[in-house]
Amino acid sequence: RRSAHQLRPYVFYQIPGHPPHFSRTGQGPEVRFDDIGMAQIRVDPEFCHWVESSGGLHIVIFDDAPDTDACIDPSSPSDVGSLGLVGEAKIPLCSILHDMLARIEGTYT
Repeated sequence: RRSAHQLRPYVFYQIPGHPPHFSRTGQGPEVRFDDIGMAQIRVDPEFCHWVESSGGLHIVIFDDAPDTDACIDPSSPSDVGSLGLVGEAKIPLCSILHDMLARIEGTYT
């Protein structure tokens, strides 16, 4: 098994109607991404439904250097790390439905 210092994490997310976003790749277990993104969003009924039903923007953290020597079963939660999945979070977006100038910022763990 690899050590935490061998991690090469990066972040992925996608806002509906926009291209996927990938952060730079970091190194080690305590990466600070400081990833700032801006997107113009049309707040129409379809977007409002997505915000209210999705629970937030789904952020996924992957390891760019997964353990490729392991035999994995993707349906097994204990083997998911072998696929390069490090973690995930949901960032709530409901505030932008009520205030068009709302900023969404914070530390998400």
